[in-house]
Amino acid sequence: MPQLARKPALWLTAGLILLDGLFFGSTDPAKISSPMLIVGFALVVLTVYLGVRSFHTLLMRKLPQLKRYGHVDLFLAGFACTALALQSVGQMTSRDFIILVLASAASYWYVTYQKRHPATAQT
Repeated sequence: MPQLARKPALWLTAGLILLDGLFFGSTDPAKISSPMLIVGFALVVLTVYLGVRSFHTLLMRKLPQLKRYGHVDLFLAGFACTALALQSVGQMTSRDFIILVLASAASYWYVTYQKRHPATAQT
């Protein structure tokens, strides 16, 4: 555990969680301006991404074979934040959720496939 205490990403994630709590605890979403809502959502996006990345880093300590899944944290955070954004504006249905899962999986597969099989130059 002492090694984990020296990780800056862990402290940054904990600080962002505290900042999120202070920001959302001190504001009223019904009375706040739109730019402040965007700032709040950006804080949530950053916190989710760093949380998923920190969890992925912790998992890689126990399961070293997870190192080859480098971009999975970006896709998981993007999926979670997109679902949160759709839910917060009342546009999330079960069909939207299924499409979001399939689109995220297809995007991840496409990006990882492109990295494993780079395009050959056609002359």
